[in-house]
Amino acid sequence: MTKPIVDPAIVFGNETSYSFPELFISRGLDAVLREKQHETNKIPCPLTPLYALQYPRESVEIFSAIGYVTSERMAGFTVLRTEKSSTRSKRRYQ
Repeated sequence: MTKPIVDPAIVFGNETSYSFPELFISRGLDAVLREKQHETNKIPCPLTPLYALQYPRESVEIFSAIGYVTSERMAGFTVLRTEKSSTRSKRRYQ
């Protein structure tokens, strides 16, 4: 499982409408993930950071669930599934 981004300021910067990820576009995902997140006294904006290699005719689906569980085992769901259109083969990652 990956740690979600919950502080919108590290992705959107001063863009408070959340319509354009200003800092993500200008700095990239690695820089965004190095930023300290402020998790209290803010409106949460859960985002799932992900690096994925996508080939032609292949799709990537991201399933994110944000909430509290006492262990990763209790969460027990697949977080990424890629499906190749031509062969319908599936790869699953947890």
